[in-house]
Amino acid sequence: MNVPYIYCPRCAGRRVEQAVQGRMRPVCPSCGLIVYLNPRLVAAVIPVLHDRIALVRRGMNPRRGSWVFPGGYVDQGENVEDAARRETWEETGLHVRLDRLLGVYSQTGEDVVLVVYVGQVIDGVLTAGDEELEAAWFDANELPPHDQLGFWSTVAALEDWKKQ
Repeated sequence: MNVPYIYCPRCAGRRVEQAVQGRMRPVCPSCGLIVYLNPRLVAAVIPVLHDRIALVRRGMNPRRGSWVFPGGYVDQGENVEDAARRETWEETGLHVRLDRLLGVYSQTGEDVVLVVYVGQVIDGVLTAGDEELEAAWFDANELPPHDQLGFWSTVAALEDWKKQ
């Protein structure tokens, strides 16, 4: 279990692993705090302009150099749609209008839930952001091969987008 701390955030007692509700969870034997490890929420957009989509090459690990659509973590207190638009702007220089929710992607054992929207580009010039190596436009039938795409969820969402 990947817990970011070994001491209780409430009382500073040393946490232990105990079965709670059928799962091993971090528990503080001193104060009884049970730590529920929730997934991180990622918001992303497939930006569309004239039947082409914008993708960026990751400049950071994991999967540095692979192609993904723009996206990133939703900040605490931030609206998911606002996060999707913000991440698109930060990573591509494009402003988008969110047209529809494409899908929600998750797998057992992973700590990320990905929410993907399809967005129409309404302003901006495609430019790689500070954390990206490159940004480019792609036609639906000329997307990078699956082994050059960032994650299983990138492949799944692009396949879902091509079907619609």
